[in-house]
Amino acid sequence: MSDTESERDWESLLSEPLPVLSRPLNALRRSNAVPSEAEVQAMEAFLEECEDRSYAIEDAIDTLRDRHRVLQRTMKKCRRVFSTVRRLPPDILGEIAGHIRDRSGAVVPPWEMSRVCTSWRLALTRFPSLWTALATAEGESGKLRLQVERGGNALLRVRIAPRSKEEIDSHVELIVPHTQRWGTLLLGAPDYSEFTTGRPFRREFLELILPPTATYERMSELVLCSELIPWNTFNVAATFPALRKLSMLRLSRSPLTTVFPWGQLTHFCTHVSNIDPVHVLRNAPNLIHFAANGSPSENTDQTVFTLAHLRSIYLSTEYTGLLPLLVAPALQVLAVLPWAGSRANGLSIIKPFLERSSPPLTTLVLEMGIWSIDFIDWDLDDKLVSQDLRPVLRLCPVLEYLLLYTSPGRNRETGPSAETLEPLFTALEREDGLCPRLTHLLLGVGSARRPHREGFRYDFDDYDSDTPDAGVGRAFRSMLRRRASAPVDAAYARLRYLRLGQEDKQLLEPDGFDSDEEDEAFRVPKGMDARIVQQEELVDVAVEWRGFPLDWTASIRSGY
Repeated sequence: MSDTESERDWESLLSEPLPVLSRPLNALRRSNAVPSEAEVQAMEAFLEECEDRSYAIEDAIDTLRDRHRVLQRTMKKCRRVFSTVRRLPPDILGEIAGHIRDRSGAVVPPWEMSRVCTSWRLALTRFPSLWTALATAEGESGKLRLQVERGGNALLRVRIAPRSKEEIDSHVELIVPHTQRWGTLLLGAPDYSEFTTGRPFRREFLELILPPTATYERMSELVLCSELIPWNTFNVAATFPALRKLSMLRLSRSPLTTVFPWGQLTHFCTHVSNIDPVHVLRNAPNLIHFAANGSPSENTDQTVFTLAHLRSIYLSTEYTGLLPLLVAPALQVLAVLPWAGSRANGLSIIKPFLERSSPPLTTLVLEMGIWSIDFIDWDLDDKLVSQDLRPVLRLCPVLEYLLLYTSPGRNRETGPSAETLEPLFTALEREDGLCPRLTHLLLGVGSARRPHREGFRYDFDDYDSDTPDAGVGRAFRSMLRRRASAPVDAAYARLRYLRLGQEDKQLLEPDGFDSDEEDEAFRVPKGMDARIVQQEELVDVAVEWRGFPLDWTASIRSGY
């Protein structure tokens, strides 16, 4: 049926009068009389006529609905012509693609975006920097070849992990001819796959990748996760004259302290490596970012030294031998564990360091967990001292980010007690001049779970409480009201960002036995970005807040 015929048919359905009962049948409908045979036949004929008209109208309605859906789909497709995305300039599109990064901070090649349409593909292929992250672990030679071509003359970020012999050979063929463009080299696998998968690097392969006689003029960053490179055969300063960033992860077999050109480095990270961090700091006067979990050697020089350019520092576990020797007047980010590595109050090490340095600290990250395994050997009363954070915070007048968390890994069993948290929250509410610029607070310390001594061991199954102390909760909520309200003094900033771990969300929930009506009606202050996150996410947030460059955070994260 043509559209004209359909319209004519629908018009007739709308214009023709509906079937009407005759007067005798209408009178029969209104009465309680028994219909005659003739009246039954007449009523059945009338109902049949009504049903035919009803079915015709329903068919017309279904047809109209189908045509309506077709029109809606057509209009939706046509309206895409006016989409803002179509009007994106190519440089903006490339900028958006450049913000899509993996956990290592590297730009993810925009394979998916380039499949959207021809114009997007043409636009994205004009940005060489989007295609420079080469990962041999993916084992797709076709993509690697395209990336090398689309990367033009841009510096390449090359990650080489142990693979099968055939894959390695194909990758060498593709990548080695472009070593003059290597800007970053990640060699090995932080997850020990070099030794656990049966796919170790072959020595001849390493010699092809890093021949000792070669020079890499443009390589500024090395991330080393392989024990098999004979660094003692290299003149590292001559091989990598532009080296500025160095990460050593799980390297402990060969002595490395005297091999690398520390004086030219601006970034250094080490994890489970036989590197003396004090030696590195003394010999690297240009360091800007530093992360380490190694401890100083027993023969370390105990004289205090200054690093004038150091802006961020992360020290895990064994930091108590390093901070007493260091002065960092430009430090902006400090991340340490105030308990681990010290039998006494770890803050007694941090406070003198801040007093000596007087840094413009904007970010303070404190990992507040206790290693449960240590309770077997250490005295409980000595280990579980209260942590008074107030003296430390008084030395941070420009602090903007405060992050207190307990890592979900590493067998940590306890967080800070009420004696630590309640005075902290009370001081942040009432003490004038304490962190007036604080705008971001992240709390993931969990419940204060104290183990009980049973003989010569400690019982971690019997805790006083799995919920925050009621006094801690009241102090926390009162602090939020005060900090999140409009500042009376222009020198004070409003707290606008809050993240709580799953075990800390109860700080926002008044105790059922609390008679304080205002407290029971507590709501997160308006305008505050407040969320509950998984404890594991706090580690990633901690890394982001430390102020390390985005393309260097993978080295820091691996230190957990």
